[in-house]
Amino acid sequence: SEGSCGARVIDVTGRATGVLTSDIFQQSQSDAIVNCSWTLKTQDPGFYIKLLFENFTLPEDCTQDFVTLEKVRFWDFKNENCPCEESKSVCRFSGKHAPSLSRSVTNETTVNFYSSNPAKSYFKAIWFNVNGLFPEGVVPAPDPTERSEEHTS
Repeated sequence: SEGSCGARVIDVTGRATGVLTSDIFQQSQSDAIVNCSWTLKTQDPGFYIKLLFENFTLPEDCTQDFVTLEKVRFWDFKNENCPCEESKSVCRFSGKHAPSLSRSVTNETTVNFYSSNPAKSYFKAIWFNVNGLFPEGVVPAPDPTERSEEHTS
């Protein structure tokens, strides 16, 4: 059931990084079709979502098993041609072709995961909540002064 997707909208405001993974479907030995959509969203002014896929193994098939990324641009433009382009703003990935490093165009991006074979489909992506000053580096250096202390007046 689609209820196993977890939160559909992931608010990353005030958070630096986290993981999005298909792990939850590995454990359920179901043959059910997985059709999940997660929207990562930041309310931090001037911030974007950066996505780095660490693991990516799906059957080599653009219609039965795929991940799509919406409203992102890719860093290595050589790779910008999608394995399976869905539309100008949506790119599908399958097989071993992990999406290259991407950044959301706005303050949010949507990751869709469709699999008719969840036991053979796996991905793990790390998201970063970054501001526009970090176009190059994958991970902004953590600011040691940035602790979430209460401001008492």
